[in-house]
Amino acid sequence: PAPPALTHRDSSLCAELAPPSIVEEAAAAAARDDLERGAGGGWATAHVHPTLSASASLRKGIDEALLHDERTDRVIEGLTSNLFVVDGGNVLWTASAAEGAYLGTVRAAVLRLAKVSTLFADVVERAPSATGLRDRDWREAFLTCSLRGIAPLSRVWMPNDQEWAELRTPTPGDCGATGALATLLKEEMRRESEPIRSSAMR
Repeated sequence: PAPPALTHRDSSLCAELAPPSIVEEAAAAAARDDLERGAGGGWATAHVHPTLSASASLRKGIDEALLHDERTDRVIEGLTSNLFVVDGGNVLWTASAAEGAYLGTVRAAVLRLAKVSTLFADVVERAPSATGLRDRDWREAFLTCSLRGIAPLSRVWMPNDQEWAELRTPTPGDCGATGALATLLKEEMRRESEPIRSSAMR
């Protein structure tokens, strides 16, 4: 069944745990079509996107589907994005290449900035668990991709539980780790673009 309609929308996004059958269907399609695979034999979002889109897993009010492998209880990534989760111990989690994560450029930048910052107690390249989401141990979560940069998640629909898991999102008075990391990323992108702008003006 579809999740209930949202009563309001803000600048953050909503996601849904994709059914295991969708994950298996996508992996099977990638293997059948002999598409490029992720490191360690995992499948990558970029290659299974058509299969997932055809499944109509994205419903009204849902911005992104999170790929959940019930065999490992791990939530790998989004349909078109990488997933990062900050847990209750202020540890940042994201899936590794061996687990099938797509190695996006924004993901790499976020990992680099997170590791050199003092925002987190630790940075772990391992997919967060769905059990952690159900137990409300996902304090913050955000998606990364080239179009959105860093996009905070405000809630995740859990089909098995038939309820939303609400997450902390940045506010004007409290940006949280997600907002602080987004600021660092914007500053780095601005610094990297300055030489290009300067050359264009000559």
